[in-house]
Amino acid sequence: MELIHLERSHYSVILNYISKKHLRRYQNKGIYYFLSKLKIYHSDFYLLKTSQDIVGCICIRFKRSRSLKNEAWFYDVLIFPKYRGRGYAKQLLRLAISVVCNKKYIQLYVQKDNKTAINLYKGIGFFNVAEINDMYLMRYEI
Repeated sequence: MELIHLERSHYSVILNYISKKHLRRYQNKGIYYFLSKLKIYHSDFYLLKTSQDIVGCICIRFKRSRSLKNEAWFYDVLIFPKYRGRGYAKQLLRLAISVVCNKKYIQLYVQKDNKTAINLYKGIGFFNVAEINDMYLMRYEI
């Protein structure tokens, strides 16, 4: 099992799994492009690959401001449908945590009704920090 950094030129690999609306925020377009130029955000996609196939992906966003330099955010944690229920999500998160081990903490948002994801994140060591509308803000401290 390995985590592969996805170059911006290879986003087509996941176009079938993530809507273009969501993918656009990581490409060199729109507000995230502007914020990355200001060195406020930096986002990277990673693929989880077995010896034979790509089974999932994750986006890791870093905020580069001095006051927020110790945090990272996980977005779009995704295991492709035919690989779900096999423990790949837990492996994906553990590998992603190792990528950001120089940060103090990692945060993510999760829908309140997504019990499977909430249990997964809690099992890894994330805990609830706040409730925002229909979402929980969860944190993992390194």
